[in-house]
Amino acid sequence: MQTRLLSIRLMITTTLLLFSCLGYSQGRLATVYLHNGDRITGDWLASDDKTLHVVFQEKNLEIELNNVSTIRFVADLNFVPDARAEKHFHNAKSLLDLGLRDQAKRQFEAAIEEFPKHADAHYQLGLLLREDGAIDEALDSFGRVAKIAPQTYNLVTEFKDAADSYLAEDAYREAVDTYLLIFNYYQTHSEAENAGYTAGFLLAERLDASDEALNILQAAARLFPVSDNVAKAKYLIGVMHSRNGQPQIAVESLTEFIQEYPDSEWLDDAYVARGSAFQLLRMNEEALVDFTEANAITTDPLLRATIQRKREESAWTVYRVSDDLPSNNIQAIAVNGDDLWVGTPKGLARVDISLGKWQVRPETEIELINNLNPKLPTNVRALVVYPPTIEAPSPSEADEITPSVIEQEEADFEVWIGTLNQGVIRYFPSSGTFANYNKLKGLPHNQISDIKCGPDDVWIATYSGVARYSRSKDEWKTYDRETDGLPADNIVALAVTPETVWAGTSGAGLAIFDLVYVQSWRSSNLHDIVPEVSGNSIASFDVSGQSVYFTWFNQKDWSNGYGEADWKGLQGVGMTITRQDIVPIDNIYIAVDRSAESETSPPLWFATNDAVYIKSESGWDSIGYPVEQIGDTVTVNCIELGRETAWIGTSNGLAKIDTNALSSQ
Repeated sequence: MQTRLLSIRLMITTTLLLFSCLGYSQGRLATVYLHNGDRITGDWLASDDKTLHVVFQEKNLEIELNNVSTIRFVADLNFVPDARAEKHFHNAKSLLDLGLRDQAKRQFEAAIEEFPKHADAHYQLGLLLREDGAIDEALDSFGRVAKIAPQTYNLVTEFKDAADSYLAEDAYREAVDTYLLIFNYYQTHSEAENAGYTAGFLLAERLDASDEALNILQAAARLFPVSDNVAKAKYLIGVMHSRNGQPQIAVESLTEFIQEYPDSEWLDDAYVARGSAFQLLRMNEEALVDFTEANAITTDPLLRATIQRKREESAWTVYRVSDDLPSNNIQAIAVNGDDLWVGTPKGLARVDISLGKWQVRPETEIELINNLNPKLPTNVRALVVYPPTIEAPSPSEADEITPSVIEQEEADFEVWIGTLNQGVIRYFPSSGTFANYNKLKGLPHNQISDIKCGPDDVWIATYSGVARYSRSKDEWKTYDRETDGLPADNIVALAVTPETVWAGTSGAGLAIFDLVYVQSWRSSNLHDIVPEVSGNSIASFDVSGQSVYFTWFNQKDWSNGYGEADWKGLQGVGMTITRQDIVPIDNIYIAVDRSAESETSPPLWFATNDAVYIKSESGWDSIGYPVEQIGDTVTVNCIELGRETAWIGTSNGLAKIDTNALSSQ
């Protein structure tokens, strides 16, 4: 009778084990632990009130129930603890029964060390840690249980309470990790939906983890497509694609969202996000349309400010190495009709910009120029096209230009290229030929800072004075401090007018050469010409009408500004700009907008590291750099104006401002 009762108890135990293991059926793996310490693992066949049947080593074994201690069902043999781990585990259970918690904890830890996938040991250890108040450590143990045997232990409530507590304390990473335990391992549970979406939203909005957020939100939307959270998830999926450098996919995702949820509370944000993706694709007109739509429907003042900045950014396009430029560091620019010439530390590029397109022209002779000295890259610091054709034809005008006119223009100009270490290169595009002038061939120094061209003479700013090349005589002349009275030999910028040549230095003021009468230099302190000037370092020149414009800086009092004077430098006006207005002081370059002929004073463009500033008759305006395209930190090297376009050479790409787009805002 006693044996019969024992068999019944074992049957009940086995049945309970079967139910706890979600009804394992014939053909599933089972590990049978015997009272004598032996263990048999095989395919489960069946059981009755006296025996159980498993396939072990291709043999059908019949095991009496009164010899069985425990039965475990597993999906993978890798999750079956070995005998040593089981011994530690059973010792721990016995110690717990005796109230010896610390010793039991050490035995559970020993079982885990012996067999890291021991789910029961992890669970029991987690219970002890929770009782001790070590919540984080307990969750770590429960998390391992969820990863090893989620079907055995339902820990959803445990995880949800912990995740909610983390969220209340703004511990977003810990909250995400805990919500994901529910979402990843208990997807059939009613809490899985909220856990997945919450984790995805936190990753996107609080942790800026776009890759992870995208994966989680896509999975949540796929598993729970009728959730109240799916609209926001789809909006954020588009945003994450854009952040991950997939603007085309972002546009597609956000377009689908806008069409599917026209009344969504995130509709204005979606238009802004899609506009930003269009910007990355350089589809600036489409971006402007989206920003305008968002501005029309939003009531959020912060979003309106963002939209204004984005609309401003949509006037920009930034070109880099990915656009076939030799380098992202742009040091010199020249615009000549449909051609844009770009100088970098790694060589020269010629770009076709006709009708608004961008195509780098792969002329063989430019490759030869870029490889003039194989040991030294052609570090281009100055560019001049002569004679200049500043304005490219508009689309309507371009239709009227005949091929013969284009050929004539090609034959009529030359390009002068100043380098850091190889002197000057004179390039003839019509023939594809070039000449290299260096210290051995007439130049005072191989380091070139600036080049300006006149009808017959070419003026070169070098580290050892000014060089003058006469086309008609094909000869060179050098002017320096010792012989000709220049204020210094380190000439950094030049300006050429019909009557004078201006040479600016870094720290010693400037000198003006009289071309008409005395053919000699007159050194001058900047303050003598423009009383408002407090510095003596020149940054750049430009010439328009009867005036010479220049920018200056003073490192001692951290000031900079600009000046305007007559050709002869007898009198002028200017303005000091404090550090708070334009920074830093030495990166301030000027370009005069000659297209505004109706204005008494033409607009002046200033490129600085801080922003681009425009001074016109109506006052000052500023244009912030497109941070998403060009980065947070910009070093400006030059500025050049073309038709309805401003080109800014920076350390992180060639930035173009579409002034038409700017004026339409």
